This record gives sequence, structure tokens and C-alpha cells, in this order.
Amino acid sequence: MPFQYWPKRFPRLGRRKKQRNNSHAEHSSAVSGNDRELPPEASQASDTPSVVTSTAISRNDSANSELVPATVSRADPTSVSTSDTASSAAIRNASADSKTAAKTTASATVLHGFQEALKIVKEASDVFVPLKSVVGGLLACVDAYQRTAANHEEMEKVIRNINGLLATLIAKRLEWRSASKNSDARMVKLEGDLNQIIEEINGLQSRGFLARLAENAADARELVAAYQNIEKVLRAFQFEISLEIEQNVQDILKEVVIRDLRRSRDASFRAAIKTDTLSRGPCTSGTRVEILDKIMSWARDNTADSPPVFWLTGLAGTGKTTIAYTICQRIWAENKLLVSFFCSRQLDSKDSQLIVPTICRNLAELFRSYATELVPVLQADSVLGEARIHEQIDGLLVAPWSASLPKRDGLPVPVVVIDALDESDDGVEFLKNLFRVVGDKHLMGIKFLVTSRAEPKIEKLCHSFQLPADMIYRLHEVPKVGVQADIAKFLAEQLPEVDTNERTQLTLRADGLFIFAATAVRFISPPDYPLSQYEQREKLQELLEPGSPSGLDELYKQVLSVAFREEDAKYLRRRLDILHAVVCAQELISISVIAQLLSLDEGTTMTCINSLHSVLYVSPLDRLVSCYHASFPEFILDAQRSQFIAPPPFTKMKSQELEVFCDKPVFDSRLANCCFRIMESELRFNICKLSSSSKLDREVDNLHDLVEANISSVVRYAAHHWGQHLLAAGRTDRSSLHGKLQAFLANVFLFWLEAMNLLGSKSLCFPLLQVARRWLKLEDEPKAESYLSDLVDDAANFVTSFIGSSACQSTPHLYISCLSTWSSSAPISKIWKPRFKHLPLFLPAPVGTASLLTIPTSAVVVAFSPDDLKLASSGGWFSEFSVVKIWDSTTGELLQELVGPVNRITSMSFSDDGAWIVSGCADGSIHIWDVSTGEHLKVLFGHIDCVMAVAFSHDTRYIVSGSWDTSVCLWALEPKVGDQSKQLRGHTGWVTSVAFSPDDTQVVSCSFDNSVRIWDVKMRQQVRVLIGHTYVVSCVMFSPCGSQILSASQDMSLRIWDASTGEELKQFDFTSDVTPFAFSRDGQKIASRSLDNSIQVWDITKEELLNDLIGHTDQVWSVMFSHDGTRIVSGSDNSIHVWTMTASKRLDSTPCQSAWNWLVQECRPHWELQSVWEGDPFIESIKKLALNGCFHDSKRPKMLKGHTHRVQCVVFSSDGEQVISSSPDKTIQIWDTTTGQQLKELDHHLGSDRDCQSLASLSSDGTLACSATEKSILSIWDTASGILLKEQCIDGIVTWLSFSPDSTRIVTGLESGSLIIWGSRTGEQLGTLKGHRADITSVAFFPDSFQLVSGSDDRSIRTWDMRNGGNMKVLTGHATSVAVSVGGEKIVSGSPDGSVIVWDAKTGARLKDINLGGWVNSVAFSPRVEHPQIVAGLKDNSVRVWDETTGAVRVLRGHTGRVWSVAFSPDGTRIVSGSDDTSARVWRNIDDPSWHVDSEGWIWSHDDSLRLMWLSPEWHPSLLTPETAMILWQKGYCTLSFEDCNHLGEEWHKCYSP
Repeated sequence: MPFQYWPKRFPRLGRRKKQRNNSHAEHSSAVSGNDRELPPEASQASDTPSVVTSTAISRNDSANSELVPATVSRADPTSVSTSDTASSAAIRNASADSKTAAKTTASATVLHGFQEALKIVKEASDVFVPLKSVVGGLLACVDAYQRTAANHEEMEKVIRNINGLLATLIAKRLEWRSASKNSDARMVKLEGDLNQIIEEINGLQSRGFLARLAENAADARELVAAYQNIEKVLRAFQFEISLEIEQNVQDILKEVVIRDLRRSRDASFRAAIKTDTLSRGPCTSGTRVEILDKIMSWARDNTADSPPVFWLTGLAGTGKTTIAYTICQRIWAENKLLVSFFCSRQLDSKDSQLIVPTICRNLAELFRSYATELVPVLQADSVLGEARIHEQIDGLLVAPWSASLPKRDGLPVPVVVIDALDESDDGVEFLKNLFRVVGDKHLMGIKFLVTSRAEPKIEKLCHSFQLPADMIYRLHEVPKVGVQADIAKFLAEQLPEVDTNERTQLTLRADGLFIFAATAVRFISPPDYPLSQYEQREKLQELLEPGSPSGLDELYKQVLSVAFREEDAKYLRRRLDILHAVVCAQELISISVIAQLLSLDEGTTMTCINSLHSVLYVSPLDRLVSCYHASFPEFILDAQRSQFIAPPPFTKMKSQELEVFCDKPVFDSRLANCCFRIMESELRFNICKLSSSSKLDREVDNLHDLVEANISSVVRYAAHHWGQHLLAAGRTDRSSLHGKLQAFLANVFLFWLEAMNLLGSKSLCFPLLQVARRWLKLEDEPKAESYLSDLVDDAANFVTSFIGSSACQSTPHLYISCLSTWSSSAPISKIWKPRFKHLPLFLPAPVGTASLLTIPTSAVVVAFSPDDLKLASSGGWFSEFSVVKIWDSTTGELLQELVGPVNRITSMSFSDDGAWIVSGCADGSIHIWDVSTGEHLKVLFGHIDCVMAVAFSHDTRYIVSGSWDTSVCLWALEPKVGDQSKQLRGHTGWVTSVAFSPDDTQVVSCSFDNSVRIWDVKMRQQVRVLIGHTYVVSCVMFSPCGSQILSASQDMSLRIWDASTGEELKQFDFTSDVTPFAFSRDGQKIASRSLDNSIQVWDITKEELLNDLIGHTDQVWSVMFSHDGTRIVSGSDNSIHVWTMTASKRLDSTPCQSAWNWLVQECRPHWELQSVWEGDPFIESIKKLALNGCFHDSKRPKMLKGHTHRVQCVVFSSDGEQVISSSPDKTIQIWDTTTGQQLKELDHHLGSDRDCQSLASLSSDGTLACSATEKSILSIWDTASGILLKEQCIDGIVTWLSFSPDSTRIVTGLESGSLIIWGSRTGEQLGTLKGHRADITSVAFFPDSFQLVSGSDDRSIRTWDMRNGGNMKVLTGHATSVAVSVGGEKIVSGSPDGSVIVWDAKTGARLKDINLGGWVNSVAFSPRVEHPQIVAGLKDNSVRVWDETTGAVRVLRGHTGRVWSVAFSPDGTRIVSGSDDTSARVWRNIDDPSWHVDSEGWIWSHDDSLRLMWLSPEWHPSLLTPETAMILWQKGYCTLSFEDCNHLGEEWHKCYSP
């Protein structure tokens, strides 16, 4: 039963504690042997039974209501016999009769109902035997009571409760008997308890007791008390057996998903982490009585109004953990309904990601009902335990706990104890989410005891949650007198042989801090080795003599003085290093790791740590070293506190300071050096000796063992934490670290990335390099580190490319796939590629670039988080509501979805602290989200149209928004007096961009009205208008210093303005037709987009194009720079791309790098390494141009233009050496099929209609070309000269065009269904063929050039003879495209339904057919009679080759758009296809290619036995495969060779030759 119903259903549960104690006392005096302590509701009399199963039906709407017995058990629905059902029914009838007896009193009704119920129990066939044996005695007692004249309301209430309990016991008896192992023993005990009470009642009767009831109220109360004891016994039986069944979870815990739910090994209060020490142990008996009683009273209070959270707080050393431990011990002893999580920054319990999974795993061990609900949740999402905290709480805890709550009705409420939350890495986040679900009453029936220091964030959270004052206990506010008394008791127990006066002195020196007393005890009496009484007394005297410590700091000084006594400078420095390593380590490290980091032997290290046993602890399990208390590292790192003079006899250094202070930046610089040294000496190529590059890591059977054996703990520490130590070093030892970082990147980087991938820590690699970037920016002279910065940037890009790709699934492909395809001009390639001589050779296309990361999702808006580690996106143009998705910007993993009642999102931004996201929507609303929890915080209404721009102020106090309603709105998130939200009017067109000034005092906006406007935030008014742009202003920003404003417009200009005067300072004009999109945060760069879906990056200061990013295949909607300026994210209708700022540029861009530079950077390294590229037609053609001087600096060659629209028609020349292609882009292009070079471009003269359909054909002798357009113009060209020979106007819209085999005729098909025959030399119309009733979709000549076949949208195929102008045959029911076999005996037709049919040309008989599974746009016969094939181009972007003999179909993939046209070469060895993707492809007609590419990007050997490499899918459209001979388009092509790569597979390690 949910908690919110408890006050109504159980009105007595809120009585005073004294009454509960009296109730317990009465129960224990009346019933012997009942030694189990029950919760209050289980031991009190109430109006209804408190134990009601989930299948019971409870009615208690009035004072006279009764409990209806439970229905059939879920566990065994067939187990209840007919007599059982009859028994329950009879009890219900008896209860009903008792209500409706009109002529009897209420008292008689209750007694009558009870009698009837007892009679049914007695007569039932298989009721509990002990219950049947005492029924007779109970009936006699009721009969005796009924004969008296007295009736008592209290007795009626008790009897009603007993009646309900009996009903439940009957209904649940079989389920309990089968589920409870101790049911028989419990029944025997029940029988004894009931008989004892009956004997007591009979004794009262024998003394004439009943006769006095009418006159003596005291006697009546005595009888009522006896019956209350009957109720208590029955209730106790029911409670204990229900609890036993609920805790029977062994079968459920066998579920793999439960077992695999990760949890902390160190968090439980019972964890074996030196519990005999004082770091985690109970309070000394008799101490902390008040707070312990207060917490236990709260824990036992199961009433609905009892607060669900108790916060125990205090300063360091005040004993919070000890109190929490004691509470755990007591609850465990009472009922074991406890979950504990003791956080420690020195143990695995520091990981906040483990809190919720650990709690849930332990709750599943306590409650069967919860475990049952948890299993399907984990089965549906097995990685939920690794999700963000708010997802864990909602999915793992709230949902299954709430669903199972009714099944635990009446059982005690479990308590979750979370200690030292401030020592968790993100404890505030957990507490915030806990308060969220508890505050919303989504987590009922469970209590949380939280202890922590009073840190501001936690204090603020508890205040905002409005915890009751009595649910907060501050230990540091407890009177010192009481605390000292407790410390005195503690010392008396721990040091019993010490003199009382001396203990008193020690108590006074503790000054109320338990940690002082605990540390002193360990100092006087070490836990790991015994001291004699004399030695203990000697140590005590050191603490008590004049001038000795009187506070915690002084005690630490005393301990350190003793530990480092009699040390000369050399040994003292060494031991201090060991101590400082423990304090500065980023995680707990073992003695072995400390020794290896500091180049010491383990013996010395262990000796030093043993001497500090009072403050350091070594785990016996894994030898990890930790501090007993967080106050000790704080002491060591504080210069003022930890520099002191150690007086004789504690040091040989007379009157000299003992400098135990750890200068953290200095020591971190040392640890950074140590990490680099360890990695350089230990990391190596193929560190785990992986046997084959063909296997994925998950397919390697013993990979875990290999990793454990080959990657040591010290290497793991160095690999995980070198970056943190480097950043913490700051400017310390910069020269040395500079060299070490450069050496790391040059000699270790790839081996480090290999090890991290094998360790499952790949996601840490980019943040570590990002930290290195931040460290480099600390340099006063950035130019001095420009090379190293470039190297770090390239390494970070390489990491993103690797870990965000499928290549990381197989670690060898770090080298085989990622290094081999990395740009040869990049710093990492220049350093590392020469060491790998036998990698696949990859030459990228000269135009376009692969992005670092591609996420296949629609994204209308995208945004980087302030730390650049996350991306936010939303794609909502075509959906009523939008979802904000949060991605890992390095791996592409979806981290979170923010779901709410949000209309289409059109703009989005992070707050500067990354905590919030604001989104503007198409309906004019603005929404604010909490990134950590996913909670939808607030919605703002003010705009009445689409919000196209939103931004937070830098202090997160304000939001500014711009809308299509022409207004700018300024929103105050926490408004003060006079600081309300305001709508700013001034623009007369749509507002496109808004931004705050660096100091948040001004806002700038731009608009479709061509203006830029500045607004004052405080005054809420317009300051000035900047006029100068002549068209829409797309984006605007303040310079980082705030003195200038930058604006970019679709008038192709960028302008810089003086922010204070509004004067235009500078204008920069773009050199191409682009739309400006976004500025970089430093104001040095701007990104724009072009109509071809490419993105340009411009350097504003140099006024030049830096990058041209080509990869999107659909409309680009959003672009944003990363905050560090090294990456760009872009979103389109089908993908998100993350790009590096060092991407390639187009060769024809001005002033981009020339083709010669590209040739030198990308090709020459391969020429020097291999001769495999010799003879490559594309390379040879560029080399030829280079030798002819075409790449002189004064000449900037253009790339081949290629088509800019779909390729509508393609044909081979008669010799197969050329391909002609036509497109709606107004051109016919003739290509060399060997080199891929464009030979000629013929202009259609189509006018301005870009989408005008274009058709073209080439004569068989290659001398003529013809073209036709929808505009009814037929053009005939001389291919040698490019001269237009003839133009004819056609009466109708042309839908098809082709030459006859003898090149003398041209046929055009019209939209009207007619065919017109033309003379190819004269352009004269020779005849018209009519018969079709709809568009002509395809026409083909027979070999004799007189007959032809046509297909139409009227779904008919017709054959014609031009000699007589007649229609020879009509084949109905098919055809979009048609073709004739080389001998003319067969016709093939393709259809939108995917079918391809072969017909007999003479008879019209249907010979063969096949369904290719997609819309067929074009078909063609192979000219090879001995190997009959048919090729088809499909709407699904594929080309399919059908072998007529075998029926096999080969699929050729590479196009990224619909295939419109296909044709065979004259010899049948090649195929050409034209597509929507603007390319024409020449395919090799081969059956067994040497390798092929699968859908995930993996390249496989021909027989699929060897995984060769992985290639980014972005390169696939440009890749020349064994089947792709040439790609004819403006983007060029990629070449890949495995000819010198014989060592893949099991010999992959031979690719490395240092």
C-alpha cells in the first residue's frame, strides 16, 4: 500500500512513542517466546490488519467495515480447493450478515460474525493444524463473553481485527506453506502462544470474572487486553512469515542481469576493509546516545508523516562515519532491512555511478517483490547500471520499487545509509536526484540517512528540499562537554591500562574531535603490531608533555615527527616523497605502484608507510594505501599548517623546520614526469600479443587474461592520469614536461591509445589530450609551442576518429585502418607512418574529407557543451514535438534524451557552466532543461512566432531570444526588484541571431531587416543601430574583449564594428556564394554553408578560406565551433558531423592550396614508400600536368567541373574509351574511361531552369552526340570539335532519346506517347510512330537499326518497324525501361514493382522473370552472347547484374542516390551508371572481386575469411573498389591497395618495423 494512504487506513500508527513502547511491553508479558521485535504497526491493535497481500481486497471505509479474504495466490492459482473458496465465501457472508442483522445490536453483530468465522475455520478441511486445535477454546471464550450483559466498543474493535486476520490466514495458507521453509515451526509456536492466552481467559472465567464485567470497567479492560494479545500473536505470525517469504530471493538472484549489475565492493558497512580499526567501526558503548536514539527512533517510525530523509552533518573528525556505522549495526541486528553505502575518496565507493546500482543490487537481495520487478527492467536495458545518475534512479530504483510497493504492505520500511557523501566524486548530483524523486513522492516506502560535511552545495540542496529542522543534526553544534564525555568513554575502552588522569588530559587535547582521539590511539597502540605497556606509556608521554599537540594539526605534527625521527636529509626526502605520492595520487595506489613511480624498492616504501600507521592504512586485500581521514591530506597540502619545527629528540636537524608540506604543483610535475617515464619504458606495439587482425576484440577468447598479464598496475595508473598531473603542475618544470609531452606523442602515443582501448578506457583518451591542450595554453609565448600544439590537436583528432569508429572494435586496426588512412600531411602521420612499412596504401580524394565523427541522426540544431565533451542536437522540422539528444562528442554515444512537451526546436544553447540547456521552439516557446537530471525545468512564453536564436548570459542570470515576430526578449531567470523580463522592439524583420557582451551588460541582435542592434541589459532599451549590410544579417557576436561587434550577412560580406561608437571598422567580402552561419568564440573564424551542402571555414583576420568541409549529402541546418576552436559540428537532415579544423580544402578555391601541394602532401609519401601507385591513371595524369608546368604558382588549376545535378543518362562510345553523360545542370560531358578525365563539356543552352530534364546519347562511331530537353529542343553535336551542328524544335515534351546502331537515325520519345524519328546528320524529321497512350519511358533499337521497342507509362511494350511505320507487337502489363539483346532475339523490361522480364522478340512470349526488390529505372543487355547478362539501375541506389544462365544476381553498391541510367561497354567487361549523386560510375563486370566492403565499413577478402581493414563510410562513395573502375564526378576518387600488405590476419604484427 503506498505511503500516502497510511494515515487514512491506519489511524493509530501516529501515536506517541510511549504508547508504542507500552504496547510492546504488554505483548511481551502476555506472550512468551515471541522474541522478535516487531515494527509499531505490527504490534499495535488497529482498525484493520496491517499485513494485506497484494491479492487481498481491503475495505475500511466505515467503522463497521470488514476485511474480505484474499483471492487465490499468484504463485499457484489452482492450489485453493473448493472448500477453501467456500470457507472464504462463508466468512464474507458472515461479515455481511453481521452488518445487516436489523434486530440485533452492533455488539451482537460483531460477536456473531466472529463466532461464524471460527466455526468455518474449525470445519475447514486443511486449515493450519494449530489454528484448528485452539478454535474450540476461542469459541468457548466468545460464548462466555456473549452471555454477559456488558458490551465494550474496544472489544468489538479487537474482535473485528482478529476476524480479518483469520480471513487472510485462510486465504494465504497454501502459498505460505509452500514458500516458507519454517512454516511448521512457526505454526507450533503459534499454537503454544494461543493456548497460553486461552488458558489465561479460562482462568478469569473460573474465578467468576465474566459475571463482574457489567459492573467493573477494570475487569473489562483486562479481558480486552487478553484478546488484544490474541490479535498480536496472529499478527506476529502473519508478519514474520510474510517477511520470510519477501526475503526469499535466492532463485531470482540467479538471474544474470541481477548478478551482472555492478556494485561497489567497499561500500557496505560490513565490507572487509579493516573494520577492526577506527576508520570504520561502531561507537563505543555508552557514547553518542542522544543522536543514536534520535536516528533509530526515526528509522523505526513507519508512519506516512515520518520524513524520508535524515541528514547528519559535521566538520571533519566529528565522528559521522562512526555514528553511521553504529546505526547500520543496530538496524541489521533488528531486521536486516538495511542497505549501506560508505563513500570514500580512497576506495571504489568514491564513484557516484556505483551508488544507485549498489543500492538496487542490495535491495534486490532483501525484497523478492522488488527483485521480480527489477529483472525485466535490466533485461530490457542491460547497460542501465552504467547510465547517468538520474537515469539510474528513475529506471533502476523508482520504477521497480514503486511497482513492487503494494506487495510489501505492512512490512518494515528499509533504511539506506549513505555515509560521507562529500567524498563521492559527484555526490551532489546523486543527492539532487534523490531529493527530486523523494520530493515528488515517487520513492515511497524507503528511508535515507545521509551523512556528509556541511559543504555549501549540499547545504543548499538540503535547504531547498526543506528538510524538517529535527531531521538535520549538526555534530559540530553539539555542546563540547557532551562530546568530551563520549571521547573519555572511547579512550577508556581503547586504552584501559592508561592512567585515568592521563586519559583525561588526552580527552582535553582532543578538543571535541573524535578523529584526534582515534589517531592518538593508533599512535599509542599501533593496530598492526603490539607495543609493551611501557612503550605505550612512553608514546603517551610524548603527546602529553608541555608543548605537545593540543589539536588535530598538532597531533599530525607529532605523528610525523615520530615517523621521520633520526632521518638524515636523503632518507627524509625519500620518505616524504612516498607520503606525498599517497596524497597527490589521482586514485588509490598500491605499494608496488608507489615504488615504481618513484623508482624505489618496495621494502623501503613499505617501511615508510608502516611508520605512518597512525594516518595511513594498507588494505590487506589489494595493498592499496589510503589515508584514514580526509583531514590528513588537507593538512599536508596546507603550507601554513604543515611546516613546523620538530623539537629534539624527534629530529637530528637542530632548530630546523620539518617540511612535510607538499607543494602540489611541484609534486604533480614530478608525478607527470614519472608517468611519462613509465609509459615510455613499458608501453609497446601489440602489448597483449594479439594473434590476428581479423578478429574483433570481443572474439579473442582470453583477452582479459592477456590484458591482466601484460598491462601492469603502474602502467594503468600512468596511462589514466598523466594528463591530470600535467595540468596540476601548471607552470612548474615546464621545459622538462614540454619535452616529455613531445616525446610521448612521438614515441608512445599510438601504443598508449592501443593499451587504453584494450583496457576499455578509450573514452578517457580525448579528455586527457584536451587537458594537455589546456596546459599548453598556460604558456606566456604561444608561438614557442605552436608545433607541439599542432601535434596535440592532431593526436586529439586521431583519437576521435579511432574511438568513434568501428575500427576500435579490433585494436590492431588502430594501425591497419586508422593510421593508414590518416592524412599523410598530418603531424601524427609524418611521425608514425614511416615505422609501419606494410600497411594498406590509401590515397584520399583530392576534394572532400572524412569528418572525425559521424552520427546518423537528423539534426536541425546542434551545440557543443562548454567542455566540448558533449553535443546537444534536436531534429524536429517534421515532427510535432522534439527531443533534445545529448551525445558524447568523441565516441558518438547517445548519453541522454531530454523529453518534454516541446514543439519543434529551432535554436539551442548551453549555459556557460554546462548545467542547463535552453531551446527555442517554432511555436514561440522557450524551454530550459537540467542537463544532469534531464528534468524539464521551465517554459517561457512571450514570443508569438518561431524562436530562431537563444543564448544564456555568462553568469546564467539571463536568457536572450530572437524571434520571427521581430522581437528580442530578455528573460531574468532569478529576477530581483526592477529586474523583470522584457520584450525589446526595434527590428522590422525576423531576428536571426543574438549574443551577450562578455560582461553581460549588453545584447546584440541581427535581423532580416539588414540591421544590427545593440541593447542595454539593465535599462532594457536600444542603444544604437548599425547600418551597412544590404541583405539579411545571418549571425552576430561580440569580440572576446567586448570592444567590437562582428556581423555576417547574405550580402556576402562580414563587417567589424566599434561596439561603443557603432563605427564600421572593417569589411571582408566572401569569394563565393555562401550563407554565413556561425563565428568561433575568439572571433577569428566564421563558418558558412553552400548550396552543395558543403561548409566553408574562413579566417577573418587573413581574409581567406581555411577549410572546405564536404561530406553532408543533405541540407545543412546548423553549424557551431567547439569552445576551444579546434572542431566544428554540423547538423543536417540525416547526420551530425564533427570536423577537425585541419581538414582539406577544395583545389579550385581561392586562395586554397594548389593541386600541386595536394599532390606533394598526399601522393609523394606513397611514391617514396611504394611503387604500387605507378600506373594509376589519375596519379599519372596529375604527374603529367605537373611536368608540363600546369602547377606553377602563377597558375591555379581548376578541378574537373563534373556534373552539379543528377546524371540522367549515360552511354559508352563504340570503342568503349569514352562515356557521355547528361544532366539537368545544363551540360553534356564526355569522359575518358581510362583516366577519368573530362574531355569535353557541351552546353545545352537550357536557360535558367536548373531542374530542366536533360537527355543525351552518343553515336556508335563516337562522332556525334545529341541532346534533348523538356523545353523541346533537339541538339546535334560534333564530338571532335564540340560544334553544334543542328538544333530542332520538337512539338512536345521529350522523355527519351537514343541513336540507332548505325548512327544514322535518332529517336525521341514524347510525353504524349509518340515516337519521332530524325536523321542524325540533317536533323530532318523522318517519321512519327503512334500507339502509346502515356509518356514514353524508354526506347531501344534492334541491331538492324530499322526496328525498335518502346516502353510507356501506359504499362505496355510495343515493337515497331520504321520501314512500314507499323506497330509489330504489343506486350501489356509491364515496363518503365526496355532494352534489346545484341542479336535482337530478346527484349528485357523493368518495372517500378521491381520485376524484370525477358520476352521473345518474335513471339512476345515471356521467357524469364525475376524480382530485384526495388523500383527499376533502367535496364540493358550485355553484348556478350556467351555470357548473357542483364544490368538494372534501381531507385535504392544500387546497380544489379542478373546472370540469365544461373539466375544469380550481383549487387554493385557505391552510389548514394537513385540510379537513373545503366549501359554495358561494347565488349561487356564494364558497366556505366548515372545517379542522383551527380556521378557516373564505371564498373568492372567481374564475378569474384578480390575484396568487398560491408555495410559497417569493414573490408573483407573475397571469400570473407579475412577482415582486411575498416574504412570510414564517408569515403565509400569516392572509393575505387575492385568492382569500381572509375568514378566520374567533380569530387575525384579514393584509391586503396593491398598489394604490399601480405601480413594481415595472423601475421599482422609484421606491419610494424621500427
